[in-house]
Amino acid sequence: MGSSKNFLPKVEYHIENIKNKVFIADGAQWIWNWIENTYPNSTQIVDYFHAKEHLCDHAKRYFKE
Repeated sequence: MGSSKNFLPKVEYHIENIKNKVFIADGAQWIWNWIENTYPNSTQIVDYFHAKEHLCDHAKRYFKE
């Protein structure tokens, strides 16, 4: 896919005419920043694998097994 600088314009080109945009991504802050700034009315979802990973990490810190 290359860098985000090359990838994002391609994404924008293909989805510009889609009315209801839904993004599923990992928790990388740069992705969420781009989505929020470019498509503020879109739906944003953290993918299951990364959501589980983040929740498990948080639970381990919070509950201190």
